[in-house]
Amino acid sequence: MERANALLAAEGANAVAFGTHFIANPDLPERFRRNAPLREPERTSFYGGGEAGYTDYPSLDRELAATQVP
Repeated sequence: MERANALLAAEGANAVAFGTHFIANPDLPERFRRNAPLREPERTSFYGGGEAGYTDYPSLDRELAATQVP
């Protein structure tokens, strides 16, 4: 995100894209807003013909809830 912001600020780009980052982080704008860590995409599952690696990544809130002790 820092690189994207720097490019935009320096007018080195009109737009930036976060393709694979969105796959692994379905809530990418919220993660940026909270300065939360990003999940790495499972590239080995790309183009595998199923949903694994595309629609099964948890949101930040689900990740946090899973790590909290009741």
